[in-house]
This record gives sequence, structure tokens and C-alpha cells, in this order.
Amino acid sequence: MNRSTQPVNRYRNLNRYSHMLTFCRLLGLVTLVLGLTACTSPDSSEQKPKPDCNKTADPTEKDVKKALDYTGKVFQTGDWKRSYTVGDQRVSITWDHNTLNALAYMEFLVWDCGYTQSDVDSYFSESNFKDVFFSAYQNPVELTLCKGDDRLTVYEYSATIKGEAYSIRYWTKLESDTRILTLMLSFPTKDKAVQDQLAKQLFPKLVSCP
Repeated sequence: MNRSTQPVNRYRNLNRYSHMLTFCRLLGLVTLVLGLTACTSPDSSEQKPKPDCNKTADPTEKDVKKALDYTGKVFQTGDWKRSYTVGDQRVSITWDHNTLNALAYMEFLVWDCGYTQSDVDSYFSESNFKDVFFSAYQNPVELTLCKGDDRLTVYEYSATIKGEAYSIRYWTKLESDTRILTLMLSFPTKDKAVQDQLAKQLFPKLVSCP
């Protein structure tokens, strides 16, 4: 699997951002551990597409551009620092906020063999959120989930990091029959108002559950 995270020395305080680094690593392991995408063999450690699938599952230039342009100018301020990687079956983008100790993380998943609703339900199951996606957090609790128009879903969780309460919102959008977008906003609960503002800009039709 071609996955990477930012070097530890890019961050001024390892303790403050250790959850972000761990989270990014864990997301890269989801498909490998669970073997859930339609394009990969369950026992394939290198995420190779099946022989009868496309020759490569690498994101195209169009995929990369769409992922990088997806959020528009929402995070284009001096407070947010962006990094991204392009690897097998995904474009991963991270924005971290030094002052708020907040994180935004987006993946544009490339499943060229397509997927079924069962694949989606398994990949975004409650157990995967708790045990894989959010395993860098303590006590992740699913509060609710809501489905909106345009194949958009939002999952809302509470969790803690080193005793500090966090509010997490995680959107999934089925962009096409072979592409899925995910975006997470993780904020200290005390800064939930900022999270709300960003959510309104990113997903105005499904900011949170009613």
C-alpha cells in the first residue's frame, strides 16, 4: 500500500498532533485489514486490482485535481496547513490547525471495479469507525448518523484525546459508481462553533443531523 504521513518533525508539538498522525496511518490500513473494496483481493497486502479489473487503480490526474479542488477556498487561510498524498486507490488530504488543535481529513477513494451497497455498509460500519478510523481517540461514541440528498451521509461522534473532549463529523459521498469521497472534521468540543461554520461551507445541505 502506498501510504504516507507527514514527518513528525513537521509539527511543533508531537503530543498535540499524535492523534492526527495515528489517524492517517490507520485509515490507510482499513482496506488492507478488512479486504472490503471490490477492486482488491482480501489477502492482497499491496492492494493490487483483480486481474479482470482495470490495469491500475491509481488515481488519475482528474481524480487528483477534483480532490484538491473539492473544498474550494474553505481551508485557504494562514491557520490551516495542507498536505496530501496520492497512492493506490486514493488521494488523501490533511489540513491541520495549529491554534485550535483541529483536524480536517479527506480521502477520494478510487474503486475502479465498482462497489455494492454491502461494500459501503461494511466499510463504514460502526465497528470500523471505533476500531480503525477512530482508534487514535479514546472512547469514541456514535451519536447519530443522517442521510441527505445526493448520496451524502454524515456520521457524528464524540471522543476524547488526552482528556479533552472532541466533536467529530465524518461525511461520505458516493460521487460515482467507482468513486467515494470522505471528509472528517475533528474539533475540540469547545470550538464546535468553528466546526459548524466549516460544515456549512462544505456541506450546506447536510451540516449535521437535525
